[in-house]
Amino acid sequence: MKKFFCIFASLLTLAAVFSCKEKDEGKKEEDTRNSEARLIALKAIITPAFSDFATVHNDDNPSADFYYAKDEADLYKTVLLEAKVSTGAKTNIKEDVTYDLVEGFTIIVVSEDEAHSTTYNVSATEGTLSITCEQAWEKKASAANLTYVNNQGPNVGFATADYIVYVDGNVVSREDAQLVGTLNMDGCEVSKLRNVTNDENGIIIGSMCTSNEGSTEAINFYVYAWLDGWDKAPTKLLEAINDGPMGGAYRYMSCGGDVKGDFILNFISNANEPPVLHNVYSFKDGDYANPSWTGFYTDYPRNDGNWGQMISPASSDVNGWWFIGDSQGNNNGYRVFARKGVQASEDIVLYGTGIDDGHYYVESELNHQYGHYSVGDIRAFSLRDKPYVATASTSWGLTYLTIQTVTDPNEDDSHYLLRTQAFGGSQQAPSVAFIFDAQNNVGYVAMVSGGHDNGIAEFVTLYEITTVIY
Repeated sequence: MKKFFCIFASLLTLAAVFSCKEKDEGKKEEDTRNSEARLIALKAIITPAFSDFATVHNDDNPSADFYYAKDEADLYKTVLLEAKVSTGAKTNIKEDVTYDLVEGFTIIVVSEDEAHSTTYNVSATEGTLSITCEQAWEKKASAANLTYVNNQGPNVGFATADYIVYVDGNVVSREDAQLVGTLNMDGCEVSKLRNVTNDENGIIIGSMCTSNEGSTEAINFYVYAWLDGWDKAPTKLLEAINDGPMGGAYRYMSCGGDVKGDFILNFISNANEPPVLHNVYSFKDGDYANPSWTGFYTDYPRNDGNWGQMISPASSDVNGWWFIGDSQGNNNGYRVFARKGVQASEDIVLYGTGIDDGHYYVESELNHQYGHYSVGDIRAFSLRDKPYVATASTSWGLTYLTIQTVTDPNEDDSHYLLRTQAFGGSQQAPSVAFIFDAQNNVGYVAMVSGGHDNGIAEFVTLYEITTVIY
């Protein structure tokens, strides 16, 4: 009897299981897809070096509003768009099609479950552009966690807009210069950087070289990019023997563009007398194996005090704007030129405001007002598709920072984004870096400085460039 009841109970259990299964199979599966159709952010790629973000309104009249400055209308008529939408939603934007923001159009966002849609009116309106440049902070090197500098090119770069990276490998917060870590050097042939800078998106680029024990003469040089972040292992961009036209390639380095896309990397050769050769490598679509080479020649000697010369591109275009920074020699100070394209035959002479603003006085007519010591550094960049150069320079007893564009200052009140500012530190080796945070319309310029001969770090300062259209 006991056995019979056990079998009967088992049959009842199986019947219940199959009954439930039949009910479940007959029931329609619940739809868990997202029903929200919302535009979160809209990015317009105006040019390869200039992106803008819309002000998005999710109210009774959904819209995405852009604003452009006078003379920028043509730039906003052919833009590529990138949209961030609610989970699983889709838009009618095509990634390979350009759009006219000035004429305006609509974007339709359809929810993941296709049950809801939202139509956004997209347009761009002309306004008045206001650009301000103000100091965010200035700190002694010890407080900013900078241990040393060198006098052979850039000593500072940005890892995104949130972090600053020094040539000593220290990584600090952009907000307050507090130490957050050290640059990951896994896989590098050498653990010590000679130069450090960044691309337009805040990817760190660093150079280094090997030498025989007890010698300062370089044998090989290497250039790396921290494509996955400063705390991840880097990728090698370039490796070569340090002789012939490649000599000096680990120093006086600069770059322009997007290292994951179209990108320029440049560095000086061993030439001392004019024409001085600078090696310019162009990378396309993130192809690091097949860069093209172009020679950039200057008519200015580099063996005239600081033994170095910088060129710096404002974008990834070799035919775009470049800047040249060099010493005049004979205690006549630093000088800066602008050039449109690598093959241009004439350079535009630029001037700082050191004497005009009372920072120092010299009688020489040759002085370009960036200071009368031989050492300096430049960093070119584009802001709203306009070329600028940040110049770090020195006199015997002070250090300077100047930010300007290529226009005639007598005809353009906005020529100087920052008139020459003076800082302490005698006989310094300063250098500069730039990054633009397009999401917040804020640019940052960092300058580090230390002794030209002893490499002892002196100070770090940060400036904020704010762009507003009203």
